[in-house]
Amino acid sequence: MCGILGCVYCRECRKGLQDDVKECVNSCVIRRGPDCLRNISVCHGDVTLDLVGSVLSMRPPLTPQPINNVRGDLLLWNGEVFGGLTDNLSGNDSKLVLEALSATSDPSHILNCLASIHGPWATLYWQNSAGQIWFGRDVFGRRSLLWHLPSSNEDCFALCSASQCCGKVLPENFWAEVPAHGLFCMTLSQYSIDKASVIFYPWIQAGGVYQGEVDHMIKQWSESTCIHLSLALNHQLITPFPSMNKTIPTNMVIANYSEPAASVKGQCSHNTLNKLPSGRGSNAVQLLDTLQEAVIKRVTLIPDMHSEHQKHACHQSDQEELGHRVSYNQVTTISDARVAILFSGGVDSMVLAALVDRCLPLSDSVDLINVAFQQKSQINSDECFNVPDRITALDSLAELNPKRVWNLIMVNVSAEELSVERDSTIRHLVHPLRTVLDDSIGCALWFAARGRGLLYPSMQPYWSAARCVLVGIGADEQLAGYARHRTKYRDYGWKGLIEEVEMDVKRISHRNLGRDDRCIGDHGREARFPFLDENVVSFLQSVPMSDKVDFNLPRGEGEKLLLRDVARLLGCAASSRLPKRAIQFGSRIAKLEGSSKELASDICDRLQHKP
Repeated sequence: MCGILGCVYCRECRKGLQDDVKECVNSCVIRRGPDCLRNISVCHGDVTLDLVGSVLSMRPPLTPQPINNVRGDLLLWNGEVFGGLTDNLSGNDSKLVLEALSATSDPSHILNCLASIHGPWATLYWQNSAGQIWFGRDVFGRRSLLWHLPSSNEDCFALCSASQCCGKVLPENFWAEVPAHGLFCMTLSQYSIDKASVIFYPWIQAGGVYQGEVDHMIKQWSESTCIHLSLALNHQLITPFPSMNKTIPTNMVIANYSEPAASVKGQCSHNTLNKLPSGRGSNAVQLLDTLQEAVIKRVTLIPDMHSEHQKHACHQSDQEELGHRVSYNQVTTISDARVAILFSGGVDSMVLAALVDRCLPLSDSVDLINVAFQQKSQINSDECFNVPDRITALDSLAELNPKRVWNLIMVNVSAEELSVERDSTIRHLVHPLRTVLDDSIGCALWFAARGRGLLYPSMQPYWSAARCVLVGIGADEQLAGYARHRTKYRDYGWKGLIEEVEMDVKRISHRNLGRDDRCIGDHGREARFPFLDENVVSFLQSVPMSDKVDFNLPRGEGEKLLLRDVARLLGCAASSRLPKRAIQFGSRIAKLEGSSKELASDICDRLQHKP
């Protein structure tokens, strides 16, 4: 993972502006990549390009960024190559990406190269021979990228992974999210407000359909800057997955499904498979295999970074930042797990945990991180952190393989700590987003990803040192897991449901994964999303909707039916029947501070700085 900062400015730029930008961004960039920091400047005529990169090393050898080659090309790569560009997943992928991009200066080659990559990315590529900057995000927007668009020659163009909210140094509205609708190209020799232009290459599905809301994005651009944006029509950036199977079932028979006995923990249940309808059974097995391959790619090549020096540093920081808030007499235990899972005990996180169990040696422990916020009604009670997600996590733990060490970390957040950390850190990471929903999810993810809490059942202070965090985002959008999907089916039938899910898949990049990446990455951890693996998405796009859901079944069974079948195959029978519960409700952050009159889309006053 990498923290990115790129700044373009000309001689007319306001003196000190680039230093103000660095002041706002540097601390965020450094926390994302604690292993090394590098700064390179390029002068191109009257224009200067400053590049800063920090690195969280996930693929040895440690490779400082920006990475450069003999041609003078430079790359800031905040991503992971899990396939597509190459099947060889060993070694440093930033070198591999730079070699592939710089093979030729043909725009089609650059587009094809990035479109072929399976895995999350946000990137800034300086192509020296053409004097061009290429930048953008993967089609799902799994990595954060913010931009500032200049309004005059005294202004600058800037890109970064995360930033302080500014306010004192720069305007509050200085940054905006780079939309994950395609790839952008800027020629530096043309950089000045009166003649600068950017070429935009949108993501296009097979058949010529735009993946994102391109017209809306172009309108927003024209209202934000005088730089001209032109839409490229002669080159294509093709999405790495097909369009959705829109087959509408006829004469569908409702299966009389009886719950089989749970299989041996950690093993596949053939009893379950035999009781599934033949079409669903084969699809469940194929989804299991595809998901398992996605998890293998994300957990088996993580280096062991737990040196004694690192553990000592973790221990010191943990005592300083955690020990004074809770009365601990014991020494904090530092995890030796390489993989952590954000764990609610629901079907999504249980499937991930069971798959991780099949992929890692039994000698590897796994951290399961569960976050709970203090309840106002029980503030002086021992049960003030017994929120729904805590209860389901404890119950579901019993379904996991007992031969493996599962470190269930109970992250308990008081109202006081929430207020302090939000004002000092989290509001900056959520920025430029600012709704009540952004606040709730951003805070829950930040505290969970910090990985500090009490180890169940010993209740000793514990800190996860895992650099890889698996997150279950993406299953609900693809498998009709939201309540509105059931409503859409009730009101408009299969056609309405298919259209709704198709829209959700196309708008996954709108689900604010950039916000989630900023909140998780702030702890020097990398979020990985197996349900958004390109092969998983491609398979689910090919499956008829009638094999993914059955809304004749009750809540907790009919939605995400295919994934629930996979859970049963993995021996997780009880958790396979748990209904969907969003993190803001399961962790009870929404009830800690929010008013009952608050809407998720309301502007959140709590994200505003309090002088």
